[in-house]
Amino acid sequence: MGRRISTVGAVVACRALLAVLVAATVPPAGPVHAAQAVADQSDEIKVTARRRVEALNDVPISMSVLSASDVELRDVSGINALERMTPNLILDIFSATTMSIRGITQQSAFVNGDPVVGLYVDDVFISRPAGAILDILDLDHVEVLRGPQGTFYGRNTLGGAIKYVTRKIQSAPYLKLRVEGGMYDEHNFIVSGSTPVTDTLSISGGFAYYKHDGFGTNHFTSAPRNNRDTLTGRATVEWQPTPDLFFRASYDRLTDKSNLKTLHRETVEPNTGQAVYANKYDTNSELGDYSKIVTEGSSLLGQWTTSDQITLKTITAFRRNHIDSSGLDFDGTPQPIFEIATYGGPSQSNHQFSEELQAQFQTYRLQGVAGLYYVRATGRGAFDTILGRIISPAPIVPVITPFTALTQNVGGVFGTKSFAAYGDVNVNITDRLTASAGGRWTEDKRSGALTNTFYAFAIGSPLQHPYAPPFPIAPIVYSNYTNQVTFKVFTPRASLTYKLAPNLNTYAAYAKGFTSGGFDINGSALQMPAVVNGFGPERVDSYEIGLKGSLLDQRINFSAALFDAEYGDLQYAVQVPSAGPPPVSLGGFLGKGVSATIRGGELEGAALLAKEWTLNATLGYANAKFDRYVNFVPNGAGGFVANDQSGQLGLGKAPKWNGSVVLTWAHDLDGGLGNLTVDAAMNFRSMTHFFQTPEPLIDQPAYQLYDADLVWTSENDRWRFALRGRNLGDKRYRTDGSVNHGATFGDSVAAFYGPPRTVKASVEFRY
Repeated sequence: MGRRISTVGAVVACRALLAVLVAATVPPAGPVHAAQAVADQSDEIKVTARRRVEALNDVPISMSVLSASDVELRDVSGINALERMTPNLILDIFSATTMSIRGITQQSAFVNGDPVVGLYVDDVFISRPAGAILDILDLDHVEVLRGPQGTFYGRNTLGGAIKYVTRKIQSAPYLKLRVEGGMYDEHNFIVSGSTPVTDTLSISGGFAYYKHDGFGTNHFTSAPRNNRDTLTGRATVEWQPTPDLFFRASYDRLTDKSNLKTLHRETVEPNTGQAVYANKYDTNSELGDYSKIVTEGSSLLGQWTTSDQITLKTITAFRRNHIDSSGLDFDGTPQPIFEIATYGGPSQSNHQFSEELQAQFQTYRLQGVAGLYYVRATGRGAFDTILGRIISPAPIVPVITPFTALTQNVGGVFGTKSFAAYGDVNVNITDRLTASAGGRWTEDKRSGALTNTFYAFAIGSPLQHPYAPPFPIAPIVYSNYTNQVTFKVFTPRASLTYKLAPNLNTYAAYAKGFTSGGFDINGSALQMPAVVNGFGPERVDSYEIGLKGSLLDQRINFSAALFDAEYGDLQYAVQVPSAGPPPVSLGGFLGKGVSATIRGGELEGAALLAKEWTLNATLGYANAKFDRYVNFVPNGAGGFVANDQSGQLGLGKAPKWNGSVVLTWAHDLDGGLGNLTVDAAMNFRSMTHFFQTPEPLIDQPAYQLYDADLVWTSENDRWRFALRGRNLGDKRYRTDGSVNHGATFGDSVAAFYGPPRTVKASVEFRY
């Protein structure tokens, strides 16, 4: 039975909701992405959140929609733009993308770490985090679904799902060219177009090249840091031989040769005395700068409308990605004090194949969807963890040598075979009351072949980097095993929706979600034999109430939701007694001793203030607390005792407050000179802790970012000029970090920083 939503959270959210409902007499608020031009659009927004086309207000899910106009005017092409426009969403973009919704966060971006937020492009699941670095061409709209989506989207949608939907090819030829230039020698080129070939066959395609010189420098190699060098392309063929048959084949590829994104040292390095750089994007890393990410995929959609009531679909897809890099230098010095190294070799690669069969049905009283889903995925990766001063501190041996070093090499091959059957039915009990219920049964077969080996007196392992130890010492094998586990999970969903007025709906919903279990690449079977059995799934039970609709002849559009998420078996590292030295070790993603409760809400809306003025706003609140976090600690008598530390710890990447406000002025110029649109935006986030334990040197205090867009569009819609500024206050803010105290680790307190102030201009031609 779920707990009640906390009084404080409910009061805060209800007050915010009340502010919208009385907006008829005061200046109203609404979100960055109300998904429509508030006053001038009478058609309802159509979404596919429940795997069928529905009106947004009829869907009992808290969700944000960025429409085609949002995408064009606000420059939303890549996933990184979503964070500043969606409540309770956090993105951390490195060589892989980790996503958090409502405080539910992915703990590992490596090959064995499954996402907790599902990412979809035209209903194709991107199963591995490294495949989430996307720049989508011909984007129609984006749907961000908050809360578990286990029934409709299955495994690994514990926090929610992000859906990219591309445009269907138009009946007339279409061409778009855009050239951009800006600060840090940024220059981008984007081209896309489509054309019918015959009455039934159409093709589209496009590519984009993005480049800038970066915000900092590696003082050891003189290479730029935080730069960009990305090429992406997409091609699509659509064939409609009859009005009832439709086929679409698509292929996309992205190559990213940007240098490694680096951590900035926040403290003086105790061994070398290296000072902290004033530029938050500078480093002095000897590890190297090389990185190359390639991700590509193809899909085939077939759709048959058998009657006015039934539509059948098949979706077949293949995706893969490959990451080569030199690794990550945590100490940020020319010495290998503490670093994760791959030396420019393949650090990880992933392949996936998926097939989905789906049936949609619709009558006056009954609507629904049912389907079968299968995915087969393989991921492999390996790296060295090098501790150059683990044996001798600097006063004894000033310069790091193999005599002072220890290397841990870990690697693995991880497999997934997952089968699911799902269904959901919507019943119109009356013209105002609608009930829906559904469920998904999933069988996950996870396999792992893992190695974990320690090499004494070595800077690098023989598996990753040629090395010559000063004298031969047999490596210590902590893990070398192969195993597989199977998980069977049922994830139901139920809701009631009541139409208070023609354009005003309220709903109550329950949903269950899970993130699959697997094998911990860092676990030591020598210390903890149970690690070979793997770790189990995370789960969440979510209860939600909401209100969404429009007021005053659609001058105000809004949605509001309150939620209570019971989060169990979290895949966090815990300390447990071990079978070998040391006597207590990190147990990896064991999960059974960790649970949490997250309560909060979201508010979004858009309001027409005057003929040419629109106000958009979002507000997110999440109160995340551990209910249980059991570690084993020494009892003072040579043994260990279980200790619940939930009162001293908190969920990372779960700020209590976040939101945004955008004021838009849109003016038709006299004399047929086109349209001028100006956006002024502010988005904010309260104090953010990146780890379970507060770290004052790395935690990010509350901050605000200011953006602006000036867009001119010609009267015939052929030409568009835009001037865009991001982070105009030039705020330095941390997006993630690493904390490893002590001289052995080089007192490695370091952080990733978000981009500084950037300004760019673009010219676009459309035909």
